[in-house]
Amino acid sequence: MNLFTYEKGYCFVYYLSQLCGDPQRFDDFLRAYVEKYKFTSVVAQDLLDSFLSFFPELKEQSVDCRAGESDPPTPIWPGSRACDDRRV
Repeated sequence: MNLFTYEKGYCFVYYLSQLCGDPQRFDDFLRAYVEKYKFTSVVAQDLLDSFLSFFPELKEQSVDCRAGESDPPTPIWPGSRACDDRRV
């Protein structure tokens, strides 16, 4: 099993939670998201689209498009595999 895929997904959800800034509102979003997509296959873009629909004020801030990036940045924290992979 490739754990990198799961860590990347975790990082993406963590990134979105940090954009939101309100843990209770983010929990409400996650509950609505799980209810909508339970028992289906989804990709990161589905999550991002749902997130921006739930938080339209963030879409107005253009968090979905950053110059030169096709994906949101992966948050890095000490001890994570992603952090280890990025060391030079």
